[in-house]
Amino acid sequence: SVVIGARTADGAVAFDKQTLLDSRVLHGALGGTGDPMVAVADPVLSTGYVYRNPEDAAVEPDGDGYRVEGRENAFAAAELPLDRVLAFDAMWFAWAGFYPDTGFAGEHTEAGYGR
Repeated sequence: SVVIGARTADGAVAFDKQTLLDSRVLHGALGGTGDPMVAVADPVLSTGYVYRNPEDAAVEPDGDGYRVEGRENAFAAAELPLDRVLAFDAMWFAWAGFYPDTGFAGEHTEAGYGR
């Protein structure tokens, strides 16, 4: 399966890409620390953006954008008022090989599973 993976100095997280595109929002946790992370889809570009979410703020789709808890306006996927983490597409088996303690969010939530 294809994941959208992100890493920091503290750990890594992967979001199942198809699940993200279908659901538009996935909440996950950074492997190693459990720090909350959130991914949002950009269906026009068929990609997603990953953000740190230290306050575990609710993020919900709102039309073509996203509403973040505590904010009045909706934001584009690439412009949420959270700390964005560089993310990129990867094959799950490769991501899990490089980051065996990675967090994972999506339809398949056990290591070794994927589409």
